[in-house]
Amino acid sequence: MLAGVAALSAAACAGRTPSSESVRTPSPVGTLLIDAKGVTMPVGLATRTLAFAPFFPPGQILQAAVIPPLNVDQQRNHGLGLEYARKGGMLLLSQWPQAGFSIPPQALAAGPCVPVPYKKDGVLWSTRYNVVMTLQPDGRVPASRIRREAQELVAAGACEQPVRTPRRSPRTPAASSPRR
Repeated sequence: MLAGVAALSAAACAGRTPSSESVRTPSPVGTLLIDAKGVTMPVGLATRTLAFAPFFPPGQILQAAVIPPLNVDQQRNHGLGLEYARKGGMLLLSQWPQAGFSIPPQALAAGPCVPVPYKKDGVLWSTRYNVVMTLQPDGRVPASRIRREAQELVAAGACEQPVRTPRRSPRTPAASSPRR
C-alpha cells in the first residue's frame, strides 16, 4: 500500500501520471442471477434429491442451485437452476417437475417442446416427460438470442428424457495439508 502511495507521489512530483501497471483498481465483485433464485451448491449435490432427471445444457456450467418449487410441495417438487456461459452470453436454465403447476395457456396451446415467451427476455416450454423449463439471460442478451438458444437446447435433447448422470461441478483447488 505504501509503495503504491509512494509511486503516485513520485509520479505527481515528476509531472507524470502513473502507468496503469503500477496502480491497480480493484475489480467489482459480481454476482450471478442464480444467486438470487435459490440455494447454490455443487451440481452433484443439487441433483441428488430431484424428482426428475435434469437436462444439462451445452456450455460451461458456472453454478447450480436448488430452486423453490412451482407449487406448494416444498419437499418433492423443487427445481434445478443451472447458470451457464455459451456463445458469449450468460444464461439461466431452470427446470421443475410439472407436478401440480399450471402452465400458462400459450405454452399449452403450443404443445410440448415449443418455447414461448413468458416475459420480455425469457422463454418457457414443457417437455414430453412432464418437466417445465425456462431460459432467461443474466445480463444483456438480446431476446432473439434467448429464443435461438432455447431452440438449440430443444434440438440438443432438452425435451427428451435424459439419463440420470449428474455432471460434476467444476473442480475447485483443494486446500493443501501440511506434511508430517
